[in-house]
Amino acid sequence: MFIKNYGSKFCLCISGVRNQRRKLKCDAIPSLHLPIINKERNERNEKRHARVEIRALNAETKQRYENNVPEPMEKDIEISERVQSTIEAGEDFEMVQMVIEGNAANIFPKVSMSEDGGVQATIENDSRDVGVQATIENDARDVEVQVQNGELVYKFTDFIKNDAQLSTMTGIENFEILTCIENFTSVLYKSKSDLTVRMNLRDKIVMTFIKLKQNISYSCLSIMFNCYTSKHCATIFQETIVLLCFCIKSAISWPSRQEISKNIPLCFSNFTDVRVVLDCIEIFIQSPSKLCCELVTYSHYKSSNTVKFMIGVTPAGNISYISKPYGGCVSDKLIFEQSDILNLLEPNDCIMVVGGFLIDEIGALNKWKYRRLLFLKGKEEFEKSDAILTAEIEKAQKHIERSNRRIKNFKILSDPLPCNLVPFIEEIFTLICATVNLSAPLISNEKFLNT
Repeated sequence: MFIKNYGSKFCLCISGVRNQRRKLKCDAIPSLHLPIINKERNERNEKRHARVEIRALNAETKQRYENNVPEPMEKDIEISERVQSTIEAGEDFEMVQMVIEGNAANIFPKVSMSEDGGVQATIENDSRDVGVQATIENDARDVEVQVQNGELVYKFTDFIKNDAQLSTMTGIENFEILTCIENFTSVLYKSKSDLTVRMNLRDKIVMTFIKLKQNISYSCLSIMFNCYTSKHCATIFQETIVLLCFCIKSAISWPSRQEISKNIPLCFSNFTDVRVVLDCIEIFIQSPSKLCCELVTYSHYKSSNTVKFMIGVTPAGNISYISKPYGGCVSDKLIFEQSDILNLLEPNDCIMVVGGFLIDEIGALNKWKYRRLLFLKGKEEFEKSDAILTAEIEKAQKHIERSNRRIKNFKILSDPLPCNLVPFIEEIFTLICATVNLSAPLISNEKFLNT
């Protein structure tokens, strides 16, 4: 037995004997389950009863709408707001109950049957003594439209509203051409069900042309078109490029002599026998990692790595021929000699060239006429006839350069092309040239010869 000191008090304890009933220490301070003051309990109960009354009011209002009873007047909202403000202000339950009971007569309408079988609902207003009657026919129905958030998903193509916006974003002239391209492509297009993919064929076509025209990054395109990843977006672009090129490359066709003679512009009035105007376009690419590719693609004229195409344009401005791609180190003459345009030209055809095409010998061998800008060749100045001819040739070549400018408006060709897209450069260039041919003519109708 010993005495233990707890601060200012002493307790008697028996050593080796455990008390059956455990008690708090003398210096223990209670922290939980404190006794609740009656006033706080009463306020809590009053608020609980007020919430019950509001739920009952809402349930009865819902039942009223289900029974096709007319909508209550705006006073319902006012009463509900008054009840809520009374609760928030901490008023007594008696005050809340007075608010509800004092306006109960004005909240719920009196319903009765009319002589013609309709339903009459009367709402009386005690303050103005005015009765409002509303008749509801038996065949009236409440129509509910449920819209889920998942269905309100807009696609980027929904924001392209007119032809001008479509041309700015994609380079396609109007929606009719886009629909035709989609119809041609859908014949060869094979995909999973629309329920299992995020992008349909039209979205893929629009995304591909936006990449060609604006050269937007794949990461940005994946956000715009709700694609999975930028890598998946790049795969879609490469697959769609090949498909589109195969479908619409027929827009680039070699016209006959009769077709060309019917579409001679005024600037070609002295060159009506011209069958085609030839020019070479160089596209900048990123520097390859391999030395052999570096040597093949390096252009001394551009002082950069390029890929070169030879294109043929009719006097009317339509692109009629595209060669295979060559490295920037290859000369224009070699591209002409190795191209299959030699099989398309006929004897007595006239060829106009832009730039350094030195094809006099092969032209004379195949009986082709040859038009190009004259060189001085050691002379101090041109003779009068040569100067006039040079000026006329230069004037005729201006709208051919406009056709080249339309091609370069697609930023994927004006910016250095990434190395991973170089294997697809033929499809890309062919698709862009076909799109240019599907656009509005370069020359208006009044600037053609009347033939």
